[in-house]
Amino acid sequence: MYHELSDVDCNGLDVTDIADGELYSARQRIDSDRIVLIRSLHKQYERPASVYNDADLQRFEDATVLAGKNVLIVSWWGETANHAKRKLEKMGADVKWLDTSTVANNKVADEMRKELYDVRIVVLRGAHHETVNEAHQLRREGMNIFILGNPGTSTLVKVTLHATAS
Repeated sequence: MYHELSDVDCNGLDVTDIADGELYSARQRIDSDRIVLIRSLHKQYERPASVYNDADLQRFEDATVLAGKNVLIVSWWGETANHAKRKLEKMGADVKWLDTSTVANNKVADEMRKELYDVRIVVLRGAHHETVNEAHQLRREGMNIFILGNPGTSTLVKVTLHATAS
């Protein structure tokens, strides 16, 4: 839902600095139902999913295009993560899926920091706030980490293919 922002809503942020493609944290006020911006988080990640289409996925399915690649998926949405894990393994990747509903945040952070992984994917809808914040920090430090809203299996595979393409 979009509404006109006032100076109060912007919480000290300059309205002219608010840009498309930038993500902001915000809170809805109970007393007025207005959305109040808290701070800028980062530039929105543009998913490279369009680089590969469904025909590419079919073509790569039995190939070893990802042989020797290590992938980390962080999500508590087991069905999608598990399907993606199986597809990526079929393509030759070594995949570790961390279910954040069963693994402590500090263990997830330690795993994301390992140099072992060629690609790290954190699913926003399937990760704790601390994990998402850590992922943003790692991305700012230059790690190959992708933070995705609610991707399906095909998107997880496409992002991995794109990220590992040389």
